[in-house]
Amino acid sequence: MNNEQKALLAMELEKWFSSNGNLFGTITRSELARRSGGLFNSKTMANWDSRGKGFKRKLVHESGRKVAYFIEDVLEYLGNKYRVVEKRK
Repeated sequence: MNNEQKALLAMELEKWFSSNGNLFGTITRSELARRSGGLFNSKTMANWDSRGKGFKRKLVHESGRKVAYFIEDVLEYLGNKYRVVEKRK
């Protein structure tokens, strides 16, 4: 992916993940699964967390039951793992 495509992807993802006043710039695991259109699954993200894979950082409630990810880390992950493919003309 060239720099122009990365910038385009980042802009689209920023719109998609607009925090709408989110104080911490985070998105919960369940909300990410719901809003990703199938790119992420809650159980898969839980497995990543248990294996130390996936996103760089997370915000975890002391009970360990509520998990949120930092939006910038999700965007970075998507930018590294996915690419924009334009339809052939």
